[in-house]
Amino acid sequence: LARVVRITDESGDPIALARLYWSQSRLHSRRDEPRLAGRYARRALEILERTENETFVSLAYHLLATTEVEAGNGGEALRLLEYGREVRGGDLGAADEARFGALEARALMLAGRPADGARAAARVLGSLEALGPGDRGLTFVMLAEVFAAAGDTDRARHLFEEALDLLLAHRPRRALEAARRLADLLEASGDTAGALEILKRATRD
Repeated sequence: LARVVRITDESGDPIALARLYWSQSRLHSRRDEPRLAGRYARRALEILERTENETFVSLAYHLLATTEVEAGNGGEALRLLEYGREVRGGDLGAADEARFGALEARALMLAGRPADGARAAARVLGSLEALGPGDRGLTFVMLAEVFAAAGDTDRARHLFEEALDLLLAHRPRRALEAARRLADLLEASGDTAGALEILKRATRD
């Protein structure tokens, strides 16, 4: 990917280069390297800001906010999400509103505001149908963590269960992540047998 970036840089196509930096950011994010993910997200943002494409710039702010959430920097993520909304005058569309709202809920939790995070998570639940099933499953995991942090374990469990169903069907490589978190929640409530069954299901499927 780094070699392709060098070739694309020489081509003079800013959108193609920004997309490659975007891909590098997501790659490092998947490898739990938030510092490198943030570096490439910022490079993508710098390029896209020069194109004056409001949609691309807004989504680049969301990407950068994602890397800050992954690094545990909730306050900085909230600031970036606000910039991303401002770029488009607050008119994000249903799918992007769901993405921004879910990440905002997670950022609020990380910023030490779990009750605000839970309220933000509740607001965004109704808009998740705008996402594809795989993305919806990943978002359910994010929101379930917010509710769990706020002490709403019943809602967290329900969302983890929905996430697991969707991820097993559409993003099987990410399903074990949801299963482990659901199993932790069940075990904490004393349901060790249920926790083991969830883990078996995720590894069996």
